[in-house]
Amino acid sequence: MITDAQFLEQDAQMLDIFKEEARGESSTSIQVDQISLNELELEDLRRIERIVERAKFTLVVEHSVSFLFKTLGSGVSELATATVGVVKSASPKNAAKKITDDKE
Repeated sequence: MITDAQFLEQDAQMLDIFKEEARGESSTSIQVDQISLNELELEDLRRIERIVERAKFTLVVEHSVSFLFKTLGSGVSELATATVGVVKSASPKNAAKKITDDKE
């Protein structure tokens, strides 16, 4: 079994390894970002802008259609419920029942 001091020492060594890897990865990613920004041409930037605009448009359309169906769906549901209620109250059985209730 290892002691607390050995555990802490091994833990510190592992953290150092991960810190070195993180430093190496961040420096290479910064270099890649700098290279890629320098290599981008005007046409690439326009293409990226078109893709972003298309994505925004798609998102707006998707949310608008969803909102429309949700509002129309609830409206149609309420109208159907009201129609069923009117049909039930106007049925001949209910009319005869109301007349007999009114006589009593």
